Amino acid sequence: MPERRRLPAIACALATTLAASDAFGQESTAIDRFDPAPAGDDFAMVPSAAVHGLLRPAFALGVGYARSPLVLTDASKTTVRHVVGHHVAGYVLASLAFLERGLFELELPSTLHQSGDPPTPASATFASPPSAALGDLRMSGRVELVEQKRALPSIAVSGSLRFPTGDRAAYASTGNVRFTPRVSLSADYGPVLWAVGAWRAFEPNVTRNGNLLRDEVGAELAVAGRIAWAELGAEAVIASQVGPVTAYPLRSSLRFEPLATARAHVGPLVITLSGGPGVARSPGTPAFRLFSSVGIAFDALPRKKRDDGASMGDGSARARPVSSDAKPRVGPAPISETPHEDAPDRDRDGVSDVADACPAVAGVPQPAREKNGCPLDSDGDGFSDADDRCPLEPGEDNADPARRGCSSAVHVESGRIVVLEKVQFATAKADLLPESDRILEVVRRALESDPTIVRIAVDGHTDGRGAAAANLELSRARAVAVVRWLTQRGIDARRLTARGFGPRQPIADDHTDEGRAKNRRVEFVILKRDPRGEAAWTDGVIDDAPGAP
Repeated sequence: MPERRRLPAIACALATTLAASDAFGQESTAIDRFDPAPAGDDFAMVPSAAVHGLLRPAFALGVGYARSPLVLTDASKTTVRHVVGHHVAGYVLASLAFLERGLFELELPSTLHQSGDPPTPASATFASPPSAALGDLRMSGRVELVEQKRALPSIAVSGSLRFPTGDRAAYASTGNVRFTPRVSLSADYGPVLWAVGAWRAFEPNVTRNGNLLRDEVGAELAVAGRIAWAELGAEAVIASQVGPVTAYPLRSSLRFEPLATARAHVGPLVITLSGGPGVARSPGTPAFRLFSSVGIAFDALPRKKRDDGASMGDGSARARPVSSDAKPRVGPAPISETPHEDAPDRDRDGVSDVADACPAVAGVPQPAREKNGCPLDSDGDGFSDADDRCPLEPGEDNADPARRGCSSAVHVESGRIVVLEKVQFATAKADLLPESDRILEVVRRALESDPTIVRIAVDGHTDGRGAAAANLELSRARAVAVVRWLTQRGIDARRLTARGFGPRQPIADDHTDEGRAKNRRVEFVILKRDPRGEAAWTDGVIDDAPGAP
């Protein structure tokens, strides 16, 4: 075909076809689709649900590179022009966590440099963009609705607004206020952490000339493994445009971006490096993306005790309350048993800041990384021994200073662990009710914090109503159920034995309702103590025979 006939044909095809990243009307299309996670979060791209800190500011600076985020093709899907072939962006991020529940965040992106192919006669509508420009300001808020408890993750809702502060002619803004609500879940189990989320982006005026962005629904996933000061993981976002079609047809309405992410914790700094391809490439999704950032977070106010007995945090970039319900977060730097003489030691406790998990609070050297340099907490309940009125028994906060760190439900006496609240079962069954978890958890902590209790008997008792043989079997089955609960949560079975006594050992008048209620009980009897601790855990056994030995 002669050249003078071919150009009009290509122009016609270009006027009716867009590929995955085509650009018609650049004045209102934002090509940078990468949204970094808030400063102080656990991942590069996927937001966490957990909120860290009573008053915790965080700051980060990031830079990203995207290759071919805006490409023009003809009807045969052959690339005609890279409108934006190379795009370098900068990100300034700041966040403020407060009251262990809320987080406010600002992010200001900017285009540092971008370049593309010069216009051809068939694509003259699409001018090459300016090299540098400001982007759309993002303002976000998050509320943590549910705190992490053992396997149960943190759950949060959040929302973000994008304000049209950017340059539309530089493909840096849509010219609209954009709103994105999100639901997030995340958990940190020490060596493994993860986060997932789902969101909906609302893009107004999608039918205006030049806007290639529509409403979008998406999901995101991140998982990482933690080894000492390093984290390695993967993140991904997948989204689909929905709602009214844009002014131009699109070959793809999907975008899918997986990223490999590495993070290093160097003192209070967190350094992030991510990279990955764009697989499904709707407008603004690059063929390849790199992202790097440096951030810092610190506690402006001391951390409060959380309701689950979590410990005081510190000012490091990875601090988070430690409890028995969730494995502690790994500190920011490896332990140095013999720190250099010139190494900083802000709290003057003899543990250098680089190895100190609590660099702002004087403590003692400890073998566990997450406790090294922190105040001694013998029972692991989150209260230092200096503030704990019951330093050898796990407890909780109390308005009475004389009872701080003491359990309101369980305490250890000579020869037994006294349970002040009853372990609850289903009527006439050995099924533990959910309300028993709180009581048994304190028993578990008591055993965990005192390894010198090398053998303990879990004794089941019933009232005198019904057949004696059935009551004997029920009492034994209930004791076995309690032993099973404890062993499933980490108590060594060698330390435990289950015994059933039926109605043989009443503690109250069995002829009254009140007395029978007292007689239906589970007791924890210390059979043996040994200063060798775990070395003496040799003779525990679950007694499967009915009745007591």
